[in-house]
Amino acid sequence: DKTPPAMPTVSNVSNKDKKITGTAESGSKVTVKAGKKTVKTTTATKAGKFTITLKSAQKAGTILYVTATDKAGNVSKARKVKVADKIPPSVPKVNKVTIKSTSVKGKAEANSTVYVKAGKKVIGSTKANNKGNFTVKIKKQKAGTVLQVYAKDKAGNIGKPAKVKVQKR
Repeated sequence: DKTPPAMPTVSNVSNKDKKITGTAESGSKVTVKAGKKTVKTTTATKAGKFTITLKSAQKAGTILYVTATDKAGNVSKARKVKVADKIPPSVPKVNKVTIKSTSVKGKAEANSTVYVKAGKKVIGSTKANNKGNFTVKIKKQKAGTVLQVYAKDKAGNIGKPAKVKVQKR
């Protein structure tokens, strides 16, 4: 037998998943690699199904390669799977805002877009730098106004907001 198995099918994988599932040739050895490093191997069932349990979820953006090797040692073409980002940014840390403030400063997930809302209205937004620092320009707000500051990552995940009350001084 010199015929390699068909390329495995693999379900979507996110940075929240500790399991990778899919189908491969019945009884074949399924290998998951991140680059050249083998992450885990398992054997497909008679029905061709497999589940690989990981010690920890993979980082978003990681490229996984999944192959099937039959009993004769023939290796399938690799199925390339990109680990999706499903984890929202954490709550931004926000500096004090006063009635004289014309900006909201703080720290959020690096390279995320930071939004400032007063009530239901977005009053400003900016992109955090690669260290997560941000400065959102806003108009001066009344004392007691509650601003909600939240981050949205490149994958579209929206984090919980920081709530900041505008101070008199």
